[in-house]
Amino acid sequence: MSSTNSATVEQLAALSVPVSTDACRSCADPCDEDHGEYASRFEVDFDSQLLGTVQPLHRQVIISTGRTDWAREVTEVQGSLAQLLLETRERLAPPPFPAGGKKPEPPKSTRTHGVFAQSDSNKLSILNGSHVSIADDHDAQSVLVFPDYTVVESVKPSSDGVDKFWKQVLDPALAPEVPLANGLAHILPYSCVILLCSHKRRDNRCAVAAPKLEERFCDELERAGWEVHSRLGHPDVRDESREELLHEAAASNSALILKTSHIGGHRYAGNVQIFMPQGTCVWYARVSPHEVNAIVKHTILEGKVIPQLLRAGLNIARPSGKTLLDW
Repeated sequence: MSSTNSATVEQLAALSVPVSTDACRSCADPCDEDHGEYASRFEVDFDSQLLGTVQPLHRQVIISTGRTDWAREVTEVQGSLAQLLLETRERLAPPPFPAGGKKPEPPKSTRTHGVFAQSDSNKLSILNGSHVSIADDHDAQSVLVFPDYTVVESVKPSSDGVDKFWKQVLDPALAPEVPLANGLAHILPYSCVILLCSHKRRDNRCAVAAPKLEERFCDELERAGWEVHSRLGHPDVRDESREELLHEAAASNSALILKTSHIGGHRYAGNVQIFMPQGTCVWYARVSPHEVNAIVKHTILEGKVIPQLLRAGLNIARPSGKTLLDW
């Protein structure tokens, strides 16, 4: 194991992040298996420090579009849900720092190791996704909300519709239980949701990587006996608590794989986010098909982080002996 990788493992372990020490991921003399054709399609930055290259976020939303590529800046498309949501966030969100004050440095912990909690930020990440809307209203779109692990089936791309969405679901002051209890959102019925950046108009590297990664994730998960979905299904509406529904989702042995717009760091392609019902997000980068088997085995099935691929993690610290699959 290189000194850099060893330091990363020690750093994450000190933060109570469950880590995998898969020897293949830290091999100084990698084999040719699954590397050649993929790696020759584009250049990847393997030299820069990877961990900590993501700013903390409070929530991330994925807007249904039924597409796998979008305008370069999705929040600049006039009249789009992404644009309206950005404007609403800027108008209604609490300021990131006191008026007239100097922008503070992010907490040292988030600067140095990229492991953060939802409470570390009020930032909202706005992405478009490949899922087709399941709203009954053809003028509305369905939006996934993380780490809440919910779907809001119908959000209208209008000022009134987005204001309502913000105030009833996204306001940082709201707990996840509020929109669920009011019937505004429903728990996603999957053991994990895997997001793959495929935004070609931002950078072709992720557009090349995403389909290959999706195919490999499907193969590896199905080999493990899981169901794999690429279309968002209507969640069951049952009179159960949020905790019960999340536990049922975690035990379903199913995954939803979606492609998304730009999440940052195309030079680290492929970029992969894995959200789990336990409220966590593991954000990997420099992922090729060669790494997918290890991600499925160690992260999705065992609940451990692969340090060499980690850009950031949300809510991934655990008490000693616990994994990301524990509650």
